[in-house]
Amino acid sequence: ATYGILIFAAGETTKTVSVPILDDAVDEGEETFMLRLSNATGGRIGDGEATGTIVNADPMPRAWLARFGRTLAEQVVEGVQERLEAPRGGGEHARVAGQALAAGSGLDAGEADPALARWLAGTPERPRTMSGGELLAGSAFAVTSAAGEGGPSAALWGRGGWSRFDGREGSLSVDGEVATALLGAELASGAWQGGVMLTHARGDGSYRGAAGAGTVVSAVTAVHPYVGVDLSERLTAWAAGGLGLGGLTLTPTGAGALETDLALVLGALGARGRVVEPEAGSGFSLAIETDAYWVRTSSAAVSGLAETQADATRIRLGLDGGYRLALAGGGTLEPTVEIGVRHDGGHAESGYGLDLGGGLAWSDPALGLSARVAARGLLSGAFDGIRDLGLSGSLAWDPDPGSDRGPSLTVTQSVGAAASGGSDALLGRPTVAGLAATGDGLDRRRLDVRAGYGLAAGGDRFTMTPEFGLGLSDTGRDYTVGWRLTPRAPASFELGFEATRRESGERDPEHGLGLTMTARW
Repeated sequence: ATYGILIFAAGETTKTVSVPILDDAVDEGEETFMLRLSNATGGRIGDGEATGTIVNADPMPRAWLARFGRTLAEQVVEGVQERLEAPRGGGEHARVAGQALAAGSGLDAGEADPALARWLAGTPERPRTMSGGELLAGSAFAVTSAAGEGGPSAALWGRGGWSRFDGREGSLSVDGEVATALLGAELASGAWQGGVMLTHARGDGSYRGAAGAGTVVSAVTAVHPYVGVDLSERLTAWAAGGLGLGGLTLTPTGAGALETDLALVLGALGARGRVVEPEAGSGFSLAIETDAYWVRTSSAAVSGLAETQADATRIRLGLDGGYRLALAGGGTLEPTVEIGVRHDGGHAESGYGLDLGGGLAWSDPALGLSARVAARGLLSGAFDGIRDLGLSGSLAWDPDPGSDRGPSLTVTQSVGAAASGGSDALLGRPTVAGLAATGDGLDRRRLDVRAGYGLAAGGDRFTMTPEFGLGLSDTGRDYTVGWRLTPRAPASFELGFEATRRESGERDPEHGLGLTMTARW
């Protein structure tokens, strides 16, 4: 409230009254106040009352709703894609905290799996600890029944999801985590696969800004039908939707809680696979991965809180192609290209990026030589320049490329950022926020030399490869000495040990030891 005295000079017809407004970060809708004039001297008041309106456009809770809905949409899309890649044969499997149950333990054994219990317990010296969100995100199960080879199949499955988010809108910052339980049932027959997914998501977090702070809790239970179809042996398309209801509790610091209803609407579609696969010899190859979603999260109006709608969208497209040209003597020449396109929109972090990369690979088994050159660049924001520009060239010598025995030598010169893999990095980012600020030009250079010699080990059942590496860059030198152990028979397993020394400027050298175990499937 405010009051005062207005004095109109002769001939003056307008005066301004300033009314202080108590700001906060919560969108409370429009609010009104009354202005009254009284006790005129030297004149007459014709109309002494007027109504002023405060147009309230604070970012809470829209900033929270947009990120909560976006996080849930990403978890749903991830769940659908995982189901479309799951095997259709009969069986059952489960994992807890990322650890698979031991084979043969069964899902209905009525007791905990001993191997899993030991893994979860850790050791007395170093007991295993993890948050409830990490436990949820790494847990899943599936029970599938099939009517013979290639026949129809049915599945009951479940998994957990857990993600964190944070963001800023002006002086307001929000953060939180979303934990989701997903339970689904589906049928598959021939090229078609479809089902329905039930999700329950809970978000917990806070907001802070110049106009106030507080906590937010939201929860939504939703139903998501989904369908997938194999357009060919190598390409699958899918679509999903969703409707959900729930509630939101917003508690400003030092004030009472504000509770309202939530509603969620989701639509998503995508495709992935290899569109073209080269036959033996020369031929084209093209792989595609694309998806898009739109999600709207809305809250109802209650006393002290306005009605709010928050949208979030994401479109991603990745293309990876090339042409393999067979040369005389078993050699190949293969130009490649990778393209990544992404656009994030709505009421959360938004922006777009285009990542372009290409390369040329050549190999000649008779000479034991192979070479590759690659380049890529990232365009972002308003396309005001190329960022993350990278160039590289490598030459490798292996006189017996069909075996891991004998000598090998690789020399790589790189300039700027990574010269390949930018498409995957762009599409895999949680958001495009800060994309334009992470660019690197061609001001970084590095030369890497790596040499090794494969020797028989373990009664010729393994190959042991001692290796030496040298890296020279603008900031220092790296030395590495190590060895790799791989099975002689074809297997996707490797054990390695490496010692490193890094010399950088006038600082003392840094040393490190590393042990790696790699399995591919």
